[in-house]
Amino acid sequence: MKTILNQDQMAMTIRRLCHQLLENHDELKDTVIIGLQPRGIFVSDRLVAGLRDALGARPIPYGKLDITFYRDDVHKELHIANETEIRFSIEN
Repeated sequence: MKTILNQDQMAMTIRRLCHQLLENHDELKDTVIIGLQPRGIFVSDRLVAGLRDALGARPIPYGKLDITFYRDDVHKELHIANETEIRFSIEN
């Protein structure tokens, strides 16, 4: 197996992404973060943690969406879906 980013490089990448999001999106005003289950949440968890650290007490709505049964490369009868956790409105 080949390592693309080591632990330190991944941490630096997440920090840079957090700063770029804050610089380019008005401190995340009217923004939610939704991580895709199952493996996308490993990155989104770290991203949200970094954003929360940078913003202090300001809340960032964060949800997790399972797209297992919408994928065309997965057989429905073979997989168990993860729970979708979106406890806020995503309309508009």
